[in-house]
Amino acid sequence: MKIDKQRKMVPARVGGRSLVAIGDRDFPLSFGNYFDFAKGNGRCVNMWAENLEEWARQNNAKKVECIILSHEYSSLAVVVDNRIGEEWLIHDHSGNREMCLTGAGFVPRALTEAVAEAAGVIYTRYCGCESPETGVHIIEIYRDEGEVRKHFRHCCNCRKEWEV
Repeated sequence: MKIDKQRKMVPARVGGRSLVAIGDRDFPLSFGNYFDFAKGNGRCVNMWAENLEEWARQNNAKKVECIILSHEYSSLAVVVDNRIGEEWLIHDHSGNREMCLTGAGFVPRALTEAVAEAAGVIYTRYCGCESPETGVHIIEIYRDEGEVRKHFRHCCNCRKEWEV
């Protein structure tokens, strides 16, 4: 599977974004809205819209350096600009680098793996049934089982479910 990869400066502007109400303004935010860069430069996977906008405002930045990885209908952007501190990027609850693919559609496994590598992320949300061309489609499920809340992942491709 051919994945196009290019490193380039893109406008530090949000095109489209999700619409989660974010009340916190203590930047950088630990959670925010996923977004697409303006001018068709891809769906950002490792920075929240609010953090990009605030970082660009504070630093009077017009452009930001990204690696853009594309395959057919999917185009994903990883912010790699050395001017941006680690605290502005997406991290999990343990402080490890994370990426958000929500809103990106069913990204083929090979593209997901390439993006995770570019973002410096150890990404584990795979089932194992996917081929390189198959879209990764895992959903997170939380269930109350008596007094215990359990976390599961469910593969929408093969229907396998496992506890996390």
